[in-house]
Amino acid sequence: VVAAQLQQADRLALVGRVAMGMAHEIGGPLAILGGYLERLEALQRADAPLDKRLHCIDQARHAADRIHALLSDLAQPGLPQARDVDRPCDLGAVVVRVVAQAEQHPRARVLDVAVDVADAQHAAEASASHMEQVLLNLLVNAADALRGPGKVAIAVRRQGDWQVVHVDDDGPGIDPDLRERVFDEFYSTKADQAAQASRRSGWGLGLAVSRRIVERYGGALHADASPLGGARFTLRVPVPGALRKAARQSGVRAVG
Repeated sequence: VVAAQLQQADRLALVGRVAMGMAHEIGGPLAILGGYLERLEALQRADAPLDKRLHCIDQARHAADRIHALLSDLAQPGLPQARDVDRPCDLGAVVVRVVAQAEQHPRARVLDVAVDVADAQHAAEASASHMEQVLLNLLVNAADALRGPGKVAIAVRRQGDWQVVHVDDDGPGIDPDLRERVFDEFYSTKADQAAQASRRSGWGLGLAVSRRIVERYGGALHADASPLGGARFTLRVPVPGALRKAARQSGVRAVG
């Protein structure tokens, strides 16, 4: 009886964690959806040009599509679906789109964000939808760290077989001893006395989910110190074909 009760408790705990995770991830695009609807209402009252109102409608629809995609992920957990990987995204375009969306997010809209994509396409073997999710999480994380207006710089560069995105902020930074722990699920510096010196709080889920997504595509996400004085989050995802090329080379070495 005790064993059955423990198993039931574990199942309920798992359901609770999944529900909290989805609520957290849906919260981002839901906030953006609300922001665009509020802006649309203001434009309507001001009798603004039609193209501006249509833009708000288009962006609100995109946010709704993001929510639908998140719910689809919940219904089909595991590795990315073939449709995700077979259609590379332009990571530079994704960055520009997410920064524009963040202007409607109640926590991220106060950020002064500089974007550097070097005027080139940055094809990555990853879903645009998932990369939007990761980058929005990183922007909201920066906003939470800054607790008000602050500077964020996002740069995209190709390095060999990788597309690399640096997200820098001028906030309080992260203690070196905590730079891996911030990716632990439900970890929050509010519960860690050592983190009080860094003053960053409330990671909880966003970074853990983001790292998991990136690793599903064979990439990596880690934290470091930023040249701006705060934290730097570095996202690495492979360019199209890089993982297959690496697998072929590994097979040749194994045979040799």
